Amino acid sequence: MVFDAVGPSYFASSHEGVLDDGTRSCPMDAGPSSYYYGCGGPYDYDKDARYKPSRGRDPHRKKSPYTVLSPSNPKHLIDVYLELLIEELLQLWHVGVRTYDHATDRAFMMRVALMWTVNDLPTYGMAFGWSTAGVMGCPACMDDTRAFHLQHGRKVSYFECHRQFLPAHHPYRRSKKAFTKNRIENKVARPRLIGDQILDQVANISPAVEMLLSLPDGYGSDHKWTKKNIFWDLPYWSTLLI
Repeated sequence: MVFDAVGPSYFASSHEGVLDDGTRSCPMDAGPSSYYYGCGGPYDYDKDARYKPSRGRDPHRKKSPYTVLSPSNPKHLIDVYLELLIEELLQLWHVGVRTYDHATDRAFMMRVALMWTVNDLPTYGMAFGWSTAGVMGCPACMDDTRAFHLQHGRKVSYFECHRQFLPAHHPYRRSKKAFTKNRIENKVARPRLIGDQILDQVANISPAVEMLLSLPDGYGSDHKWTKKNIFWDLPYWSTLLI
């Protein structure tokens, strides 16, 4: 898997991961390690709690990083709330946590990686830094979009942006009645960008550590990036399907 290539020593056994008889608690000698998939969610919720976003936050604060407790929408500053989560993920990636395997009655050092998130489109814009508002709001089409403003009301429509993702010989591409009248779709959607390509786009954009005073150069014409999100602090983030 990709994690083996990112860090060759990722699954290397530490002192705590070796049993008294010298065998590995997670048997790398026999082949690739097992991968355990988990799901995180909100916990330790206190409806009366308030957390003021600040880089100088109390290091002993025990509130969960998974729950944003704020009297207002944090918007792009949600990265400040996610700092505690990223710190834990970095520790779980580099160090791991001693874990008991009931099936084998042995302990091993479990490493953890965040592989994906599940969120709606507005949250995607807040968390990952691509503004989802306006005609360039689609994070898949980016600047290569056909979205337009409706003549009356000026709302954004993505009506004819989806057929380009269909297979080349799909009948919907040739339909002149089901979509825009007398129009077929010959355009092929551009390839999905990989993590390293996206990292190149945001490399010179500042992270969200304070209120947004100005937008990055090219915003609205070349791109819709508002920040370099905090997930790039994870050493394996650019290798994932982002």
